[in-house]
Amino acid sequence: MQVVGLCRFSYPGFGGYRRSHDSIEERCAFLYQEDRIEERFRFFEAITLPGIRAQTDPDFTFVVLTGKSLPDHHYLRLKMLLDDIPQAKLLQLDPMHHRAAMAEAILPEVDLKRGPSIQFRLDDDDGVNIRFVEKLRAARKDAQAIFERTNKVAIDFTQGYTATLDKNGIKVTRVSTTLWTPALAIIQRGYSKDTVMHFPHHVLNRQMTVISYSGEPMFIRGVNDYNGDPLVNKFHEPSKMDTETKEILASKFNIRQADVRRIFKAS
Repeated sequence: MQVVGLCRFSYPGFGGYRRSHDSIEERCAFLYQEDRIEERFRFFEAITLPGIRAQTDPDFTFVVLTGKSLPDHHYLRLKMLLDDIPQAKLLQLDPMHHRAAMAEAILPEVDLKRGPSIQFRLDDDDGVNIRFVEKLRAARKDAQAIFERTNKVAIDFTQGYTATLDKNGIKVTRVSTTLWTPALAIIQRGYSKDTVMHFPHHVLNRQMTVISYSGEPMFIRGVNDYNGDPLVNKFHEPSKMDTETKEILASKFNIRQADVRRIFKAS
């Protein structure tokens, strides 16, 4: 079974964002303003890529979607960050309606010969446990009977953290919740023209059966100036990092304080 993930990196499409803009030009101006995109790069490098880079099951594809209008120096920086991740594919598209763009990014990676696919999405300030892909394939076995009846099943890992990052390091809050986008995936037939991005995550349980897993923390959601989800900010109550939490972040997410401090140090 193939596993395909998608991450939008400041892709300027029509729709798909909580903030609305009157034109693509206005959206690009917002997405590419220096303080915003610098923050996105730092969260992407510090939270998203460490877990992807260290997956215990390396058999997956991770599509990073950005716009053709992304300034060249930002594109080169993004490409450089992905160069040592063989599963990563950097894709640039012209502005399109959100769902059409997501299908254009994901569906070419779905191999009909391999049958059903597991699809997941990450924002560019989210991260997953290094066993995420491994756990998805195990969950696929649990979901077999439901999948045979319905052709679609969602897998939801409900334990994780919210996180703030700065030059002093990372601070997290333990969270238990449902249907957040990181560590959430769908399993569906390979021939389906829908993707994980066609289903609003917060009402996914109205559209298909959801199997939820508790226990091991599986996701990290970034809390920052440009985070579009007010629920994330509501959950976050950062506290002083203890040794146990630092060890969990290092062993389960490949995130270390020294690396965060280096990435966020004053330029």
